[in-house]
Amino acid sequence: MQKYRSWAVCCVLLTLLLFMSGCRRRVVAGPQENLSERYHENVSVTVHQQEQKTEIETKQKAPEETSEKKKTEPGKRQEKQVKNESAETTGSSVDSSKTKKEEYAAKKKMTENKEQSNRESHSQKTDEQKDQNQMTSQQDFSKNDPDDSQKDTQENSEPDEAPRQTPSSEQSSDGMEKEFGIIMDHYRHDFVSRMTIYPCQYLTVYYETKEDYRTVNASFEEHRLIYDAAAENIASDLGKEFLSVDTGWLQKKEPEYIIKCVDASVLGREVPDTQAAAELLSRIQAREGWDQIQAVKEGHILLVSEELLQSEAGKMMFKYYVAGALHPELFTQIKWEETQKELLGESGVYAYP
Repeated sequence: MQKYRSWAVCCVLLTLLLFMSGCRRRVVAGPQENLSERYHENVSVTVHQQEQKTEIETKQKAPEETSEKKKTEPGKRQEKQVKNESAETTGSSVDSSKTKKEEYAAKKKMTENKEQSNRESHSQKTDEQKDQNQMTSQQDFSKNDPDDSQKDTQENSEPDEAPRQTPSSEQSSDGMEKEFGIIMDHYRHDFVSRMTIYPCQYLTVYYETKEDYRTVNASFEEHRLIYDAAAENIASDLGKEFLSVDTGWLQKKEPEYIIKCVDASVLGREVPDTQAAAELLSRIQAREGWDQIQAVKEGHILLVSEELLQSEAGKMMFKYYVAGALHPELFTQIKWEETQKELLGESGVYAYP
């Protein structure tokens, strides 16, 4: 019985120990589990707050990025516009260069066509003159031979042939004007083509009118004609009240050439020789103090008729005379008698020497 009792006491003690150990575990585990749950809750709260902060930051950055994009977009647009404009300008420059080349080629063709037409008209004119000379010679021969003249009258009186119509005076005058215009165009082109000279090679000129010691400034037509002939007028900048000069002024200016305009009785259409012009030239050279002027020392004095300034053909011939005297190397192949005959007529002396 004692064994059983001891065994029962042991069992009771063991059960008590086990019960007590289980209660202790419950007491200890309870607060630990609560602490873990709180830690997890705190961690979730912090994560949620961080997520909210990141969302707010992203929302704040979004308008800033859009504003920066808006700022950069117009800059890019401007760059694109500048590129497009530069491309357009380059294209326009290329087009303009092309158009300039085409215009130059067209002008060149026009000038070549004009030259050909002038040559053809000149050749036609010479052929017509030859035909007229032949006709006149035949008429003269028919007058000397009466039998041939009768034959010609019989042939012309036949009814089959139509009578020849003589041109009226109006038609002939129009034809003469056209021919004269062609001749003027030819000589204008010829003069310009000969004047291949630089402005630095222009010679200084003292131009004197019919009145002694009287010159012209840049407002006169003679000044333009002198400049076209590759010369510089030393009195171009003078006022109208200072156009009367003296020998001292000429000595200071030292002109390289002197051009004197003379009366039609000295040089002109009705003058048969150069005697009066030679006497006037000697008187000019003998003026007091003129022996110290360079142009007089070298004999560079040209006398021209006042009649040259009264017509377009005369002005053209004036430029030929002045340019030929100042730059003879440019006019070595010109035939002066033929040019004077075509522009001014057969008779007359218009320049000396």
